Amino acid sequence: FKKRRIQPFLGFCSLIHRNTLQMTERKKVKTQNIFIIIGCALLLFMGVFHGIGIHYVTEIVNQSNTKTFIKKIFPVLFGHASLHLFGMATLGLVTLGNAGQLKRLRYVLVGLISIDALLAFYLGAALPGFVALVAALCFLVPTWIK
Repeated sequence: FKKRRIQPFLGFCSLIHRNTLQMTERKKVKTQNIFIIIGCALLLFMGVFHGIGIHYVTEIVNQSNTKTFIKKIFPVLFGHASLHLFGMATLGLVTLGNAGQLKRLRYVLVGLISIDALLAFYLGAALPGFVALVAALCFLVPTWIK
């Protein structure tokens, strides 16, 4: 008689426990996705502003006394960096919602963004370097959330 009364109660407790675990898993994924979206937004922001400056920087290079070859190839090289930033943001969006499965891809992305940040600091661009480091951290934080 007692066994029949306890079993439904234990079933109800296990149901509550399962729902609690599912809620925390949803919250974890939501938090991870927020960090990834912030990182992607920072990369897109940098890509757009880098692309906007192409005409200004190309004009300065054309007015300088550099070789003709450099003057012709410079806009392509400058634009390539913007495309690189857009590509990294796209890769970040691919990792949305798949925190566990795509952890290695996120580590590669963090490495690429960190290298870009170091190159920005090397060129004396402290603000873009800092923004890139923050973006890299935004992709790294979801791997720490457990």
